[in-house]
Amino acid sequence: GLKPDYDSGWISENATSAHVTPLTHNLWVIPARVQIWFSPDNSPTYVYPVWNFRHNTGACAGSWDQPSVRWSTTQARLSRYEPGVLYAFYSQAEGGWSCWDSGFLRVMAWK
Repeated sequence: GLKPDYDSGWISENATSAHVTPLTHNLWVIPARVQIWFSPDNSPTYVYPVWNFRHNTGACAGSWDQPSVRWSTTQARLSRYEPGVLYAFYSQAEGGWSCWDSGFLRVMAWK
């Protein structure tokens, strides 16, 4: 497989306030490829990819704003702009919306 040059491991995260989580990667380049995953727990049997966009489900309590990430040659900064839902997922087969206000993120990057 394609082992990432940087892997943050599972980071505990919440949506209770606006905040920034700095992650030092020391790749000395801005990564060419990045993946961010969400999981309700830190020993997942499945993961949800995180996309950088705003969305209001109408089904979860308040709007939700998935974490955005800003990269430099030595650091990634995960940003939450407002309190709300950390992650939401829709599956009609599983009964509709699942919403989480806390969980775990994992950031991976390749040079």
